[in-house]
Amino acid sequence: MEEAIDNLDKSIAAFENHFANNKDEKTLHPVFGELNYEEWILLHYKHVRHHLKQFGMV
Repeated sequence: MEEAIDNLDKSIAAFENHFANNKDEKTLHPVFGELNYEEWILLHYKHVRHHLKQFGMV
């Protein structure tokens, strides 16, 4: 679990760093197409919330 949390922290930092250095860039999501930073944040929020609901955590 500790390793998974560390990997998640690194992925989040890389995501934030990428968009901090490329503010207007859109990157490809395989289902939803080209997303900008705000769209990725919304997608992540909804995805995580879906899984938290799935396991009765919210």
